[in-house]
Amino acid sequence: MDRVIRQARERDVPELVRIYNQSIGKDRYANCDESAIDDAVFHERYGARVSEVELFVCVDRMGVCGWSGLRESSFLPEGSTVRELSLYVGDSHQRGVVGARLLAHVIRQAERSDVGAILAIVFRRNRASRRGLAAFGFRRAVRLREVARVDGRWEDMDWLVRDCARSRQGSQIQSRFEASTP
Repeated sequence: MDRVIRQARERDVPELVRIYNQSIGKDRYANCDESAIDDAVFHERYGARVSEVELFVCVDRMGVCGWSGLRESSFLPEGSTVRELSLYVGDSHQRGVVGARLLAHVIRQAERSDVGAILAIVFRRNRASRRGLAAFGFRRAVRLREVARVDGRWEDMDWLVRDCARSRQGSQIQSRFEASTP
């Protein structure tokens, strides 16, 4: 079975949490959490009903490979059209096309909606994510120096932005990694 991208379902939450928790720990670059989360914390962050938010999973015959989503940012005013990107790929699917396909899918969904821009918050040291995002039209808007303390050291964070409103006016995203799902 090929990989398919679809809307996340409630039954996917344990796998989404498992993949998220793989990003926590020494020498990890995905987020600032220093302890694992559970299903309840996941629901607090992403919504009580997973099927009603912009959350997508990439699945293959073995199960969920990764997930992506857009959510309102907690630090921007209510009603903002900027959405914050979440993108997590399971350890066994790193350095493949899963992340690129999920990113292409979530961008396409944003361009079809009223999302004005997508914000990705990335550790400066996470070169792979910064390169991947740049390939999809994200540009650095801000670098926050020594803003997060992780594993006892201060880390710089980059805010990378992709303007979806401008994309709607021009050509839609084209990528060899785009999923074939609607």
